[in-house]
Amino acid sequence: MNRKFAPVLLAGCALLVSTSAFANDGPTLNLMGIAASVLYGFLGILLAVVGYKVFELVLPFDVTKELSEDDNPAVGVLMAAVVLGVSIIMAAAIHG
Repeated sequence: MNRKFAPVLLAGCALLVSTSAFANDGPTLNLMGIAASVLYGFLGILLAVVGYKVFELVLPFDVTKELSEDDNPAVGVLMAAVVLGVSIIMAAAIHG
């Protein structure tokens, strides 16, 4: 991923998550819901990155090299599955 798009991606994720603050309250604005959604969004992104880095340390090869230089699609699918798995665990922990 190009680093210049990272802030846009983070802002988009936060906006997408924050729409849940409007779900049950009708036309009123729930600022605590928005703040909690944004906080959980950033926490989720941070934990997904940490999960990626931990899994990268466990593997016997350099994931970054395989993805950026060798364009290995199998490693890309593997790391996508790791991030999705960590995200599902975080969602289950948040929603209890």
